[in-house]
Amino acid sequence: MCLTLRSGKVYVGVVSKHPNPTLDPVAIALLPMFSGNRDATGHLTLTTDYEVIYSALEAGRANQIGLPANWQSEFELQIRAEEIISAAKFSLAIYAEFNREWRQQIAWPAQTRSSIGTNLRFSGPM
Repeated sequence: MCLTLRSGKVYVGVVSKHPNPTLDPVAIALLPMFSGNRDATGHLTLTTDYEVIYSALEAGRANQIGLPANWQSEFELQIRAEEIISAAKFSLAIYAEFNREWRQQIAWPAQTRSSIGTNLRFSGPM
């Protein structure tokens, strides 16, 4: 799923919990695989590859840096439904076809500026 937020931030990932419309605020739980942003023309640029990060953590890095055994839950985002301006199915194959240099554009220095660990459980204004 590809979610575009009001801020222009984009998250591509797996919806881990569907929203319960009877709870306030209505939010979607998403395990991000990629994130990025849309420019003024709507063009999507991916800037963070969480799959690379997950692979490193699964390969033992999580233990080395002292993360808890359930470190995966730390990456789940709760995104308020009111902040989402579009939601669509995402195809990495189609994105890669039209953005051939996308993997080279995602570098570790850019990942350190990502929103990893800073989502405070909700994305968008509280």
